[in-house]
Amino acid sequence: MPDRLQTCAFLFTDIEGSTRLWERFPEAMRVALREHDARLRTVFAAHRGDVFKTIGDAFCVAFPQAQDALAAALAAQQSLRGLLVTEDSPVRVRMSAHLGLAERRDDDYFGPTLNRTARQLSVACGGQVLVSDALRIVAEAALPGGASLRPLGEHRLKDLERPEPIYQLCHPDLPATFPPLRSLATIPNNLPQQLSPFVGREKAVAEVASLLAESRLVTLTGSGGIGKTRLAFQVAADVLEGLPDGAFFLDFATLSDPNLIPQVLVETLGLSERPGQTEEEHLVEYLCPRTLLLLWDNAEHLLDRSGELISHLLENCPTLRILATSREPLGTPGERVWRVPSFPQAEAAAFFLNRVALHQNDYAPTPEAEESIARICRRLDGIPLALELAAARVQTLSPQQIEARLSDAFRLLAGTHRGVLPRQQTVRALIDWSYDLLDDPEKRLLRALSVFVGGWTLEAVEEVCGGDTDGEADVLDLLTALVGKSLVVAEGGGEAAYRYRLLEVLRQYCLERSKSEDAPERVEARRRAHQRWYGELARTAEAALQTSEQVRWVRTLESEHDNLRQAQEVGGDEAVRITSALVAFWRLRGYFSEGRLRLDRALAQLSGSEPTLRAKLLSGAAQLASQQGDYSRASALQEESLSLARTQGDGVQAGRALVQLGLLAVSQGEFERARAYYEEGLQLFQEADETGGVAWTHNIMGILSRSLGQAEEAREHFLQSLSLQRRLGKPQNIAACLNNLGLLALDRGAYDE
Repeated sequence: MPDRLQTCAFLFTDIEGSTRLWERFPEAMRVALREHDARLRTVFAAHRGDVFKTIGDAFCVAFPQAQDALAAALAAQQSLRGLLVTEDSPVRVRMSAHLGLAERRDDDYFGPTLNRTARQLSVACGGQVLVSDALRIVAEAALPGGASLRPLGEHRLKDLERPEPIYQLCHPDLPATFPPLRSLATIPNNLPQQLSPFVGREKAVAEVASLLAESRLVTLTGSGGIGKTRLAFQVAADVLEGLPDGAFFLDFATLSDPNLIPQVLVETLGLSERPGQTEEEHLVEYLCPRTLLLLWDNAEHLLDRSGELISHLLENCPTLRILATSREPLGTPGERVWRVPSFPQAEAAAFFLNRVALHQNDYAPTPEAEESIARICRRLDGIPLALELAAARVQTLSPQQIEARLSDAFRLLAGTHRGVLPRQQTVRALIDWSYDLLDDPEKRLLRALSVFVGGWTLEAVEEVCGGDTDGEADVLDLLTALVGKSLVVAEGGGEAAYRYRLLEVLRQYCLERSKSEDAPERVEARRRAHQRWYGELARTAEAALQTSEQVRWVRTLESEHDNLRQAQEVGGDEAVRITSALVAFWRLRGYFSEGRLRLDRALAQLSGSEPTLRAKLLSGAAQLASQQGDYSRASALQEESLSLARTQGDGVQAGRALVQLGLLAVSQGEFERARAYYEEGLQLFQEADETGGVAWTHNIMGILSRSLGQAEEAREHFLQSLSLQRRLGKPQNIAACLNNLGLLALDRGAYDE
């Protein structure tokens, strides 16, 4: 346990580019470094600074007051002016000042405050002094004469927590301008913001980062709950400044179909599928020239396909690196495996106290509580997930009570999980214990939540799982209780509504519990309720995607994509209808391969009693095939859709199929054939009084006429479409018509028009 906690101002310094200077001028650097050290020690002593650590040319200094740290930073930069390694190589020192709580132990300091100071230093430039908001608030009223603090905006640092303001210490004696800070905000990445600080494991981060520098594929292995993903995030954040093309996180925990792995990668990188090119070919083309890191997370259930694709990418992309997490190695050539260890005792205790503070920020353990915490950490083998679950109980139990109950739980559970590794037994026993402490309604809801994949909203859980509480408690109250006990993760807030999720290890646990404790009819009813909810969501979105709300609904469907996939896997007529409703979403987001796969399955499953739905599915499959340049297949599907629509007397669907056939004909240069399709489709829409179809077809016919140089005919089509779209009140379509009229005016040089 820590000797004592105290609030200090910290100043960290180091020399920019020192490695390069040592390599080029070793003797001159030795002389300059002696002078550098002497000047800094003199300044720090004059300002009551405690130099508690030096590492190479780096100083770590603690000050009793925030203003002392800033005064020392300014004086240090002033004292270093004119210090040279050679005439062309000045000694440029970067500095970082921060204020916070730290643990004093064995003449050293530990804790997140030190990490924050170091990570702020890592984005500074030589000659620059960066100041945290926490230190600014305390010290701004007592700045050294002539000094000021310039805001540099909010930045996410390598600790991956929320963005925070950073300031630059300014003074006439200091350089005024520097390059932009190389924070997470300026380097391409999708590393998720973390709701809690990264505690300990500095040595682990350094080891994995070093291994990643030597090998292009590193796999972090270990049991569920050991912290593989969180460690991977931190390593990525630490090495990000050396990756000009960034780092991208790929979460495969919820993916059940290995064939979709390339698509997940394409989506994550923000690419679009290309006609005539496989996803793997497109990925190689994109990644080959880039220096980039992929975080391949939760790959244990997709080992074969992951290994194949990783091998292919690494063979063809020389500057690509991959950091994977899996409960077992991928077995891929060139793979370096690093097993994630448990926390050592001191780090485990610090982690436990940090997580307690998230639930009870004024918590101060007594000496007796500290001893219990130490024993809890040993009993839980230093496993992060186990510690997190136990720490959440400090809201209602003292550490001594937690320790006693853990002893009872493990004694009762000893020997009940034969063949399982001790570390996995510990996590399982801890989850069992946390689960057994819940009341019956909380248990039922927790089991029910396993039906969701990739998270859920409050409205979804109220609708899908309301029946699982048997009316004994409000779903929101139960969900709030589960969040408070660290069994459910709440994400978002602010302007956006919260989303909730289960950690994957907990979701798998809850699935097992549901199978053994819930009646089969209850499980099936829940699956069907989940499917109905997401079916209704898909149908609502299908209509909304044609309105000005398109962007919002695309984002909604994106966040619920895993649940929509799960709903389709349940099967039945509802699954088919969900598939038919998602065609526009797949087309807009470029999910052509997945869409075609889902549509093929739906067509095979659909009975012959619903020809209208079948015609819609065929048309959707044709559109996605066309997007991939598979024109022969697209034409065959669209012809079948047209035939079915005509047999049923469905003029509107027949009109859509005809216009789509026209678009296919244009893609293949058959313009007159396309015109014939359009004219027949237009006639069917007019006969059915389908104004939207008439407006759409006129616009498409105008595009064809313009491409053929028939300007007046094109103008007439565009004007008719514009008039109808204004009557329908469709802003996006009105804009499209105006745009086409503008292009037509541009063709003839009518710039004002």
